[in-house]
Amino acid sequence: MADRPTDDGLDPRYREVWRAAPPPSGFVDRVLAVTHAEGNVAARKRRSLLGRAAIALAVVAAAAVVLVGARPRAREGEHLATTARLSVSITERATAVLEPRAHLRWRSAGGRVTVEQDGGDVFYRVDRGVAFEVKTAAGSVLVKGTCFKVEVTAMSPTTHTLIGAVSGMAITALAVTVYEGMVEVQNEHGETRLGAGDRGVAEQGEAPRVARPLSAARPSNVPRLSDATLAALREDPRATIAALEQKVASLSSELTEARRQELEGPRDKDGIPKKKFHDFTPEELTILASRCEIRYDIPKFLSSGRIELRGLGDASNGISEAEVAQLNRHLRELAPPNLERLRALYRDGTGDHAGAATLAPKQMIRALFERYPQELDRAKQRLSLERAGLPPPPDPGGPSVVEQLLRLIFAAGDELERRGAQVLGAERTHELRRNGAGYEPGNIQSGCPTAPASTISGQ
Repeated sequence: MADRPTDDGLDPRYREVWRAAPPPSGFVDRVLAVTHAEGNVAARKRRSLLGRAAIALAVVAAAAVVLVGARPRAREGEHLATTARLSVSITERATAVLEPRAHLRWRSAGGRVTVEQDGGDVFYRVDRGVAFEVKTAAGSVLVKGTCFKVEVTAMSPTTHTLIGAVSGMAITALAVTVYEGMVEVQNEHGETRLGAGDRGVAEQGEAPRVARPLSAARPSNVPRLSDATLAALREDPRATIAALEQKVASLSSELTEARRQELEGPRDKDGIPKKKFHDFTPEELTILASRCEIRYDIPKFLSSGRIELRGLGDASNGISEAEVAQLNRHLRELAPPNLERLRALYRDGTGDHAGAATLAPKQMIRALFERYPQELDRAKQRLSLERAGLPPPPDPGGPSVVEQLLRLIFAAGDELERRGAQVLGAERTHELRRNGAGYEPGNIQSGCPTAPASTISGQ
């Protein structure tokens, strides 16, 4: 019998391997390895790697759904995947697998489950007989027993998805891929039905439509499982799996590097990633110092003034409610003295006592930067040289109010990470910071002083 793709887009020989024996320990990781086993991924382009990895992750997600055991279910919940895939149960009849940065809320009432997905990619498996609806800004997906994936994209000109690239998405776009069963995609402009193997898209202001069959969109460079690998799996599973696990390690390393490059963005004329804010090399710090450039992230409490972590718990990549409580205790100790120091700097630099008591922290920070542009340039020069391990110029008048403000921001950000490491561990906390958890988007201040000037203290 010909080995052709099934309607759900999966190679039928994968299913044969799954049926050969009860799933052993570590099965999900092995499926990922098998999916990639026949290619030299290191030689492929980064985009190809991410596309292939996404397909493998969908296979793993399907396997994870099969292997999920019974456990108590809540009747409502909110889930956010930060840096890794997150599998959650939505009542006892449905499971969702969230890719990094996906976010959803759900509620079950009267035999009906309603999910609000406002971002990211989520794979769903829903038992038959369940009234299940996924709502997005671009439209809703109505299902009754199926396997499908929902992708919600905001303000992105080109989004690489599970089965290829959909170009021209604007505002909010919805893409639905169906693996089993049937769904209906609808919004105020119309509706369309999708069956197994179909893919549909909807954008705000337009009726949903069928994009193309799943099999037609399969990337040509996705490797198939060879007959030799299948035979080896049957004859000597352990040895074959051990070899495949080595490939998984290599692929994981490459995928981590690809994600790092995506997070940090393209490189500038001096070879420094444009969106890099941490872990600079000595050479990069020297280049930044030559440009009097500082890069930093501001803790959210020092921007919004809110002294509480919200929407975390087990919804944040496995962070427990107990860990959130510990983090909030640290935050309540750390935030007040730093906020008071910021207000004192604002009073000293502006004389505005009323504003110091009423303005939001980010408004005070902006006001000081705008009030003292020359002092800001000198502060950038001094701080960038310090970070590079180079001597800063003399400062007979003492640090300006702007330099004191920047040092406060730097110290508060590092202290927040240090305290988070006491709860979550250093590596995990640093990765969360790199992904923006607890911090505002990174800031870049660049430009050297144009002429010598005396440094003021801000009094």
